[in-house]
Amino acid sequence: MKFSQLKIGDRFHYRNADFTKTGPLQAVADGSSSAQLIMRSAEVRTLDEQAEPNSTGLSVREQL
Repeated sequence: MKFSQLKIGDRFHYRNADFTKTGPLQAVADGSSSAQLIMRSAEVRTLDEQAEPNSTGLSVREQL
């Protein structure tokens, strides 16, 4: 998914870190207060995509 396809407030993974989108070209890394510029064309992975369900249909988070 492209960074530009995310909505403001969406959480995503990019370059080995988790971020929250704060603007059209900005995001804040988890645990940080400074915004970073991210290209609109950057490939990102939403955190929902990372928590894929297993054979029981439950995500790892739901099993805990």
